[in-house]
Formats: sequence, structure tokens, C-alpha cells
Amino acid sequence: EMATFELYRRSTIGMCLTETLDEMVSNGTLTPELAIQVLVQFDK
Repeated sequence: EMATFELYRRSTIGMCLTETLDEMVSNGTLTPELAIQVLVQFDK
């Protein structure tokens, strides 16, 4: 289970998603809580 989670996170789309979310949180477009929710959904 955890391995799959890590694998997705390291995939290109996972990395792009994480970078985009980081950027959006940095410039105030997204709250950190919301960014985490998106990643939780993505990891399902």
C-alpha cells in the first residue's frame, strides 16, 4: 500500500502535481489543507 503511494508520488504526473500545488500554496491560490486533500485524492 505505502509502496504504491510512493510510486505514484514519484511519477512524472505526481511530481508535476506536487510542484504545481506547492506553487499555488506559495502564491496564496490554495491553502495547504486543500493541497493535502488534492494529494490524498490523487493517491487513492
